[in-house]
Amino acid sequence: MKLEKGVLLSGMVKSAEGGFPLPGCGVTVMNSPTGRRTVYADETGRYSYRTLPGHVVLFIESHLGPPDFVLPWRSTMPPGQIDLDNDVLDFDLLVPGVMKEVPLRVVVRDAKGQPARGAFVQTSIPEVRYKPRTGFTDAAGCIVFEGAGEGMAVLLYAWTPERDQAASTRVTMTPGLPEVVLQLAPASRVTFAVKNPDRTPASNLDMLLFLPAGPEEESRLWLLPAYYRTDAQGRIEVPGLLPGIECIPMWEDHANFSHPLTENGRPIVIPAGANPTVELVVESATEGQGRRRASPPMMLTPKPQSLIGKSLPDLKPFGLDTPKDGKPILLCFWSQEQRPSRQCMNDLLALSQSPQGTQLTILTIQAEPVERETLSKWTDKLTVGMIEKDAEKVRASWGVQSLPWLVLAASDGTVLAEGFQLAEWQEILKAKSEK
Repeated sequence: MKLEKGVLLSGMVKSAEGGFPLPGCGVTVMNSPTGRRTVYADETGRYSYRTLPGHVVLFIESHLGPPDFVLPWRSTMPPGQIDLDNDVLDFDLLVPGVMKEVPLRVVVRDAKGQPARGAFVQTSIPEVRYKPRTGFTDAAGCIVFEGAGEGMAVLLYAWTPERDQAASTRVTMTPGLPEVVLQLAPASRVTFAVKNPDRTPASNLDMLLFLPAGPEEESRLWLLPAYYRTDAQGRIEVPGLLPGIECIPMWEDHANFSHPLTENGRPIVIPAGANPTVELVVESATEGQGRRRASPPMMLTPKPQSLIGKSLPDLKPFGLDTPKDGKPILLCFWSQEQRPSRQCMNDLLALSQSPQGTQLTILTIQAEPVERETLSKWTDKLTVGMIEKDAEKVRASWGVQSLPWLVLAASDGTVLAEGFQLAEWQEILKAKSEK
């Protein structure tokens, strides 16, 4: 085997407009001998990667942006194409359109103005470091999203589990934005009657529904569930649509290319009434040509079932052993890319080093697959497992509705509480012991 001398490629990652460094920003490197690899800038904004000589392409994808900042919708920095012919090459990357991240607090209320617990909320926030763009409201009817950028227009859509009521609004993100309140109203169950160009029923057709969130095509909100399949008569009922809202219906071919069901992909307006019918026609389109769809957001599933009163599920898939020390178990699902999760991990670390923490077995689970070395900050001090695959299904099976998510189990493994604040764990144990 012939060994070739490697090339050290390095440089700074900076904002194109402000010139400030972007620590933690992911840089994707494509090189024909070594394939595709993503490296992350250090705390000073500097990245480095050793590769083989040859032609290399560098680019930055929006979902790999730096912590506390957001990149434009599905943007990629114009790639830097380099021929590596030196032992060391310094190449700075200037990232355009960097926005300061702004948290978005949403409160959903029912028709009587009371908190709507368990309402499902979707947002048009772009995919940013695996942060949730959808979720269920808590007991106060509240949910907080991260990943929106300052000045970004965000579309919100919420509905009840029965999808008989819904609410929607569009907001522009600002640093001082107060909570956004969504007031639920009666929603329609719309029947879409889809026909082929010859006006025969378009049966077994996969239909997608988008809500326009902004002028950019990529900023659409993909209404969940992701697909609706027509029956033998070319009809499909879609509940939870608000009368008067704009909607873009599309169909998808077998090559995962989507095509509009209206002329030039223009939106339609959902008619008034409890059960209106909308007729659509499949225009001729070439299979495998059109707009390739992006990955859908988290699939809408029934609200996760509670684990309270049940035995703690098996921990082995996370690389963890079931504790046998006779202590209550405090389990935390978290994401290293999320500020509230990182704060919760800091609090758990402090708890583990306190006298009260000796009363517990503390376990943590990284809620989506990441490179294990990125967890080294925590693995030396806490017991850390990880969801290796099918993250959304696994989180749903554990009843996880948001991150961080705490689960408290008795020493025998019976789940006592879930979705609570860390400061409440002692009160929960005390209340259970007094029963």
